Amino acid sequence: MAKDKVPLVEVLKGQWASMFGMAGMFTITIFLSTLIQPFYDRDELRAFGAAGSTKLWYIIIEGVFILIFTAGIIWLAKKNMQRLIQGGILFVLWIALSYSLIPMAHLAIPTAELTATTSETQTGGQIIQELGDTNSVIFFDGDNLISVDRAIGTEGEFAGGSVNWTANISESRNESVSVTPNGKMNYHIMSSANDFIICDMTQWVRIDSSNGEIIDRFDDNCQLGFVDNEESEWQIFGPILMKIDEFKPVESIDSPRDRSWQWLMPDEFDSMNILSAEHIGDNHILIISKRWAGVIEIPIEPHSDGFNPPYIEPIW
Repeated sequence: MAKDKVPLVEVLKGQWASMFGMAGMFTITIFLSTLIQPFYDRDELRAFGAAGSTKLWYIIIEGVFILIFTAGIIWLAKKNMQRLIQGGILFVLWIALSYSLIPMAHLAIPTAELTATTSETQTGGQIIQELGDTNSVIFFDGDNLISVDRAIGTEGEFAGGSVNWTANISESRNESVSVTPNGKMNYHIMSSANDFIICDMTQWVRIDSSNGEIIDRFDDNCQLGFVDNEESEWQIFGPILMKIDEFKPVESIDSPRDRSWQWLMPDEFDSMNILSAEHIGDNHILIISKRWAGVIEIPIEPHSDGFNPPYIEPIW
């Protein structure tokens, strides 16, 4: 006579505690993972690459290692190596706790919220945001370009910083040209060849960014100046891009310039309202004005159109 089978209900009655315990464990694990997920939300910690994309090859490798781990546990169980199994389980638990308790500790420790504050300081100038680095700030007061170190926002002149160097550019300026009728000064300062180039409608000035010494000064009307990768000086005045000829100032009527090194900027370009300019690579420059923005390649050879400068073609 066949032995009576134990009813399924009786089996479940004996396992309900384990089943609910397992369900509770998974629920708590998922809850904790949602708490610590922002802590590991970084590209370098993603399991499947910086983009977070799933790659089949990685999943296959993960599955193979799971099979190897399971086979190892079964083999150890057959060899009655319970202590080694217990040690391995404790090691795995230690890794899991390390990856969970450390971020949870950061959640448990209260952190004061950062509050943005402002402080006024009397500098007599404005910050040139395109210049400077993480350790210094560049101010311009209309007459002087000033490099200030460690301006940390405390009280005092230059936000508590110390003046590194000062470069005066007002010696040869024509105030009637560089200052507009409403009293606003028309100028642009650009970082070029690791130095600072200032144009204020009446002069082109190159300043050493490390010590503030004036490297070159040309009495040329210009609204934007820069240096190419061959250390040749360039300027934009009105609609014209031109290579500087130090022996033939642009404002000198009796000294004709070499027009083979002059190009016309696009019609939409507004030299009176240049918002930003910066080098792109070795021989390209990005210029942004109110009505036009584009990248141009700085010419390396003169054109052959005689006295009629051609339009320069933006590459973007």
